[in-house]
Amino acid sequence: DVASRELQDRLPVKADWFKQYQQSATEQVKGQLWSHWLPKCVDVFRRLPPVPINGDTEAYFRAVTTLQSNQLRGLVAASLADYLAFFRKHQAVQQLDLQQDSCMWSCKPAFEVELVAIQGAAKGWHLA
Repeated sequence: DVASRELQDRLPVKADWFKQYQQSATEQVKGQLWSHWLPKCVDVFRRLPPVPINGDTEAYFRAVTTLQSNQLRGLVAASLADYLAFFRKHQAVQQLDLQQDSCMWSCKPAFEVELVAIQGAAKGWHLA
């Protein structure tokens, strides 16, 4: 969840930590879907048994499937919108600080990068 306060407070983070954090968030959402959303869907059918129009049970369940699919698709679309907003705010800024020796940034960096140079690698230097 890139919009969470926990992630925002830890920035910048290493890519491996970010990957693990996102995998954990994904598992939490899956768990919530299985433990909350799906049981609520089942409960609706228990409380309000389906009454298909004109006895067309297949059409009724296709409509229910479409509704559930749209709900899940909306969840994915909202998550992607959060990712897009998170990475869009990390655009490069072509402006130098007052001493003219380093670039200014519009926000805290997202990732911490470690540069390891190995002399003697192809073309003089190798980034590991």
